[in-house]
Amino acid sequence: MCNRACASTLLTLLLALAGCLVPDGHGSTPGRSPGWRAAAAVHQPSVGAVNLTQLREESAGMFRFGFGQYMQHAFPRDDLRPISCRGKDSQGGIALTLIDSLDTLIVMGERQQLRDAVRWLAANATFDVDARVHVFELTIRAVGGLLSAHMLLEQDPGLVPGYDGSLLRLAVDLTDRFMPAFDTPTRIPLSWVNLRKGQIPGDVRATCTACAGTLLLEFGVLSRLTGEPRYEAAARGAVEAIFGMRSPRGLVGNTLDCDSGQWVRTDAGVGAGVDSFYEYLLKAYLAFGDESYLDMFKEVYAAAMTSLQLDPNWNGNIWLVDVDMQTGSVLHPYVWSLGAFWPGLQALAGQVEEGAALHANWTSAWHRFGWLPEMFDVSLENRHPTESGYPLRPELMESTYLLHAAAGDPRLLAVGASLHARLRDKNRAACGYASVGDVGTGQLEDTMESFFLSETVKYLYLLFSNASAVVDYFVLSTEGHLLPPFPDQPGGSTGAGAGTCSADGGATNATDPAADSGGACRGSPPQQGSLGQQEQQEGAEGRGAGAQHDPPSAQQQQQQQETHGAAADAAGARFSVSAQWDDLWQRHVRHEVGRKCRPLCRLDAEQQAEAAAALRAALPLLPLPPGAPALLRARRCTACWEVTRAVWHAEWKKAQAASVQAQARIREAEAKVQLGSAPAVSASGQPVNRQFLCVMEEVRKGSLGCAIFRELPARQISQRGLNALPQNFMLIQLTDTVAPAPGATAQQQTQQQELAPPDACPADGSGGGPTTDVISLELLLPNGTVSQHQSMLADFGPLFELGCWEGLGGSPAGSSAAAGSGAAGGTGGAAPGHAAAPPMPLQWQGLPVQVTEGGPSGLRFRVLRVLESAGQEEEEEEEDPYLDDDDGEVEGHLGAVGGSRGGQEEEETDPYEDPLEDGEEDQAASGGSGGSSSGDGGGGVAASWNASGPAAMCLVEGPLVAADPLDACGALKNAARLNGTIALVQRGSCMFVNKVLAVQAAGAVAAVVVNTEAQGLMSMGTDHKGTQSSIPAVLVSGHTGAQLLRALEEPLGSESVGSEGAGSVHLRLHGPGQHAHAGGAARPQHATHEAQQAQQAQQQVELLLSHRAQVWLFNKVASSGAADTNAAFARILEQLQAHFTKQPPLQAAAP
Repeated sequence: MCNRACASTLLTLLLALAGCLVPDGHGSTPGRSPGWRAAAAVHQPSVGAVNLTQLREESAGMFRFGFGQYMQHAFPRDDLRPISCRGKDSQGGIALTLIDSLDTLIVMGERQQLRDAVRWLAANATFDVDARVHVFELTIRAVGGLLSAHMLLEQDPGLVPGYDGSLLRLAVDLTDRFMPAFDTPTRIPLSWVNLRKGQIPGDVRATCTACAGTLLLEFGVLSRLTGEPRYEAAARGAVEAIFGMRSPRGLVGNTLDCDSGQWVRTDAGVGAGVDSFYEYLLKAYLAFGDESYLDMFKEVYAAAMTSLQLDPNWNGNIWLVDVDMQTGSVLHPYVWSLGAFWPGLQALAGQVEEGAALHANWTSAWHRFGWLPEMFDVSLENRHPTESGYPLRPELMESTYLLHAAAGDPRLLAVGASLHARLRDKNRAACGYASVGDVGTGQLEDTMESFFLSETVKYLYLLFSNASAVVDYFVLSTEGHLLPPFPDQPGGSTGAGAGTCSADGGATNATDPAADSGGACRGSPPQQGSLGQQEQQEGAEGRGAGAQHDPPSAQQQQQQQETHGAAADAAGARFSVSAQWDDLWQRHVRHEVGRKCRPLCRLDAEQQAEAAAALRAALPLLPLPPGAPALLRARRCTACWEVTRAVWHAEWKKAQAASVQAQARIREAEAKVQLGSAPAVSASGQPVNRQFLCVMEEVRKGSLGCAIFRELPARQISQRGLNALPQNFMLIQLTDTVAPAPGATAQQQTQQQELAPPDACPADGSGGGPTTDVISLELLLPNGTVSQHQSMLADFGPLFELGCWEGLGGSPAGSSAAAGSGAAGGTGGAAPGHAAAPPMPLQWQGLPVQVTEGGPSGLRFRVLRVLESAGQEEEEEEEDPYLDDDDGEVEGHLGAVGGSRGGQEEEETDPYEDPLEDGEEDQAASGGSGGSSSGDGGGGVAASWNASGPAAMCLVEGPLVAADPLDACGALKNAARLNGTIALVQRGSCMFVNKVLAVQAAGAVAAVVVNTEAQGLMSMGTDHKGTQSSIPAVLVSGHTGAQLLRALEEPLGSESVGSEGAGSVHLRLHGPGQHAHAGGAARPQHATHEAQQAQQAQQQVELLLSHRAQVWLFNKVASSGAADTNAAFARILEQLQAHFTKQPPLQAAAP
């Protein structure tokens, strides 16, 4: 059957053909790597305004002021209260800020302060205190501070003359007091211990991922300095246990139970509770050369980049957000400020471009809020309602420094200057630098954490001091402590022979400079000569020891690009699944590795000497471990290689899975669009040239678009099929339209307008006529008076064929009915003024017409239905490549809507047929090509219609009876009298479809709903489930309804209403005549040629939506808070147009 095109609300967008098919030029360029975009910063400081000398001195002054105030007002307590000028203990009263600041004193050149601190600690420090402390916090602050200072003093004994290793002994003592925390069934340490008593009975036995997984550096260094492997073994065991608890997505959660090894919180992210777990896997590899740490890091990093990264198309910003580790679902719209360390981590691993793009967003957040609140939303609009403070955290300063060290971008100096200025101007208090309680108000809090001196100010000072080469000599811990790298150890063992690298490739033990490791310092970067073989074999990582080799040169890359340029571009288009993909992917990864990693994999001796000289000049007290640059560069080169490859491989796998899922979604969406066999005709009456399915979704924040956009055959969809679609489905139809040619006269324009469109559906036997929403309603009074009215067909229930009743010989315009008349063709004879019933069997446009009639004399009803199958074999049609052939699915769908196969033999069907619309070949109820059936007017009439297969209405005629109660929302008191009648009901109190279903159950053959508005007509929608009725339902205006009620002779509820044949009121419902939509009389043939010469062909795009889809679309716009609804809809149409114009021309569908 043809589509009742105007049954749905249509949004029509006129587009010139050129506008539809010409790309806009703003699409993505094929062959590019992942699209990293940075948000526009609220404020970008001027690079030219940076005075590095002044900034260096000011940052040093900030440290001196903060440290001096601590020593004056808080020492030897742990922390300073900068507003009240006093101290407090947070970790047992061990002079934590002093310990945490030891290596910063060296960086800042504070020789005397360093000597005083070391001597005081050697004489007075003790950890034998009855205090509950946090294992993770004291490890990174105290153990790390002690070990870093110890190794630097060992490198240059002149820093503190007479130093005897006391800081190392303190580090061992403190770490030994942490070891009881590892006494759990899982080897995962508890978060809290008592420094004197060990584990605390009844204390919390859950820990965060970062708390248990960020001990590798300090414990590993301690094992190497003491020759005791148990420290690193304990830390490694915890990390491996957590690594083994990853989800299938490769993600780790936030909090776990130390006894059961089960996740307590499954939120995965890079913020609070997880952050430094990632950091220490990479830094442990850089410090120790143990490739097992790199193997773990590249896996979790790649998983994070493919699962935590918020799609930048969503709101234009790049963020890594918290997701569920199992499902990958985003858990909340907030970002943790602790995640600002991530760009710096990326810089260390050679992922500089990605780090720079993400860093720009963090900078934007700083300028948007004034500081970085602990949490803020991804749109940079609001800070978190409770996590809104800034405790002087260093993560953004750290990333700024590390990115500048990797890329040398001068804009990063301007960023650092703006960060520095804010702290200098807004955070200084009477006795130090104070945290911010709420960035919205700028209210300061009386706290200064020790990391402000050990990290925040240190990173600013390094940034402004031309000290980029620090990363070539030291691994910076998560607390900013400088740790020299250790040489590779055969078999990964730890022992007394370990030390730092010497200039000739040997090693120097931190406590015995004479010790030598036999040249184990040489790094082992990837061997580029065997690059292809390594990449083509998964798992063959190519890390063999030997001389360092660079990635392919620029000339070699140019040759490869010339040879394989087209293939590389196709590969860069992001993972199209094809037979040649593996080779394309390998080539593209090689290109990416070479491009990203070359700066790390080349160590120019002259440049390194210049950098070392600049570093010694900038930081004169800082001893530089010899041989460290070659070692760290080699490891960073290898890390860059491995991480780049792992990310691309993970994205490839993700893209393959997403492609499979997308194809499944497309197939599922296409299966929901049940098209008929007739050519599609648009609401404007034009044949549809091309037809597309658009599944509307919020493709980015506040913007609707086509999440699925597929071309479908240009076949008609029934109104029932349209109503059955999900609310976010629409069809986009491309048709021809006729527009006046430029300069056409008014007479020519009038002639063009008179050119009626072709019949919506040709009368060629392949389908019926078009269906319609506007239904003619004739009121037939007992005195023979006939009055004409209009009504609106509901969005549920059967359709009406336009012109069907007129075409069958009826004369709607001039018919009349007398009291007591029977239905035409029935036993009651023809009523005066009625046209004689057409002879049986009946056909309309080659399809059978079923006649159902019944009721006592004077109360007869008659229903003419156009069935959708002619009961004869149809010609075989070529299979359509766009449709799936799934007989089981079609059969299940038929059963779901009440259709019955009735045990008939299966026959070959047209692949284009709509299973909801095209009925069975053999219509038993209609007697083949036509026929009639009699009914008693009872409730079984509608059921018999379902059994005869899908159909559209041609005519419904019967006595009019008002429901009681009139709104039909309660139990019907006159249900028995509604049998075989057209029920009159009032709008209100319950849903339209419920009213119709109530009178249908009582046996009514149709329902007329009276609107509450005098002149209003509207389409009645169904419920959210898309419930359908078997009988037709129309809505009339309040004015028409009042006439119908007055026509009923007796009051509602009277026994005489409709109880006798004489005096009954009849209604007749049918579609308007074909001429009403055909543009008038025959076309003026004499003017056709001239008019065609004057017209200009254009293309028109029409959007076809169900009523439910229109409501959904309006609600989406309303919920977006758009001030101008029309403008919001215009934007939606523009997005749909843009999506449409990007589609390449497709081959015509098979006939």
